Amino acid sequence: MCKLLYILLFSCLQSWIQERIGFQVDKDDVGTNLPVLWRSPISDGVRLSAISRGYLGDGNEDRPGNPGDTIIKLNNDLHYKLTLRGDTAYFVTWGNKSTSFTSKPMEVLGSGLPELLDYSDTCILLGQSCGTSCTLYVFLPIVSNATERQYLFGKAYNLEENTVAFIPDGDPLISVQNYLTNKRMDVFENNLCSAAFKGDCIDSCKITNSTFYLYWHGEKRRSNKKSPRKKVYNIDLK
Repeated sequence: MCKLLYILLFSCLQSWIQERIGFQVDKDDVGTNLPVLWRSPISDGVRLSAISRGYLGDGNEDRPGNPGDTIIKLNNDLHYKLTLRGDTAYFVTWGNKSTSFTSKPMEVLGSGLPELLDYSDTCILLGQSCGTSCTLYVFLPIVSNATERQYLFGKAYNLEENTVAFIPDGDPLISVQNYLTNKRMDVFENNLCSAAFKGDCIDSCKITNSTFYLYWHGEKRRSNKKSPRKKVYNIDLK
C-alpha cells in the first residue's frame, strides 16, 4: 500500500514539474524543452523536426493533418512547409503571397528534417548534416518555374547572386554553380593535402561580388607559412 502511494505521489510530482518548466519526455525517453524551442526564432527547423518526430505537439491539437504540416512564416510574404510522407520521405511547399511551389519527394536523412539556414526575397535555403564533412543545401527559389535544388557537400553560398559552392564528384576540387541558370565553374587543383576526402583539404571559401575566394591546404606546407593557400576567381554565371 505504501509503495502504491509513493508511486502515485511521484507521478503527480513529475507531472507538476514538467508542466511548470515546459519539459516533455517522449516514449523513447527523449526530452524536449518546450519554451526554448517554441519561442526562439532561430530554432524553427529544430522545432519542426521535433514536431514531425512526435517529440512535441504543434501548438494546435485541433488542426487536422500530418503533425509535420507546420507552416513556417519567415516574414509577411515568405513561408515554407515540410510535409512527411511516412518515415522515409518528405516534400516542401514554399512561396510568398502570390506564388506557391511544391518540391518532389525527398529522402529523410539520419539527421532528420532540414532546418532553415537563410533566406532572401528570392530564395529560401534549408540545410542539414549529411554525414562526416558533409552538409546538404536545399535551395527553394521563388521565381517563375522554380524547382528545388539539392547540393551535397555544400561549402558556401550567396543568395543575392544565386550561387553555391560545393564538392562535386570527379576531378574538380570544388565547383561554383548558379542554381537558377545551372551555369557552372569547376575549380581544379592537383596540389592537395593527404586527406582521404578532397573536401577536407579546403580550409574555407566564400562568394562575394561575383568573386570566389578559395583557401586550401596543399601537399606540403609552404616554408615559414602556416596559412592555407589562396586563389581568387572571377565568376560570371548569370
